Amino acid sequence: MGYGSINGFRASVAHSFTWYDLHEDKTTGLRIHPFCFMDANSFYEQHQSAKTSYEELKFYSEICKKNNGHLITIFHNNFLGTDRAFKGWKEMYHKFTSHFQQ
Repeated sequence: MGYGSINGFRASVAHSFTWYDLHEDKTTGLRIHPFCFMDANSFYEQHQSAKTSYEELKFYSEICKKNNGHLITIFHNNFLGTDRAFKGWKEMYHKFTSHFQQ
């Protein structure tokens, strides 16, 4: 679960949770895993560069770490490929993920 036009915590949490069925007035077995960052939101909707998006991603990562949350991101393969339109995104992704390999 996440926004399709802007990055952020749509469900206001960084943990998974069970879906609540309002019609039946009960918790279901469906587990929702909210994401807070998607490359397409940054690029197409927020008109950010890879560098600016890196800073935003670091911000979300720090919030999740501070609150023992789960950082879930969505990256599309075309952003990580060789298309000139997405120059710098592959490097940004590598730079960000390298922090978790220590």
